[in-house]
Amino acid sequence: EVASKPGGWRGLRKFVIKEKVVKSNHITSFTLVPSDGKEVVDFSAGQYTTVWLHPSAWEHCQPRHYSLTNSPNGENYQIAVKKEENGLVSSYLHDKMAVGDELDLSAPY
Repeated sequence: EVASKPGGWRGLRKFVIKEKVVKSNHITSFTLVPSDGKEVVDFSAGQYTTVWLHPSAWEHCQPRHYSLTNSPNGENYQIAVKKEENGLVSSYLHDKMAVGDELDLSAPY
């Protein structure tokens, strides 16, 4: 159970965008750190996290799964997001979210 490991949690946890790097016209990398400043649980290659977005203008919360693209370090997670032509969440992340903004994550699995 990931919640019982150091840095683990159950449910959603607030993270802050520490770094946002445009890799190409369609790919942006996000480095995410926990808002509470505590450590994050380690993960294995191939695992992913779920980003949960619910801007006030949206009727429903929108979850999306993204592979973790960095190595475990106990401090942050990194994801790469491909902007889809009609992608609600990917477009919002690319166009609206900035360094310092908060979002909710599920623990890696």
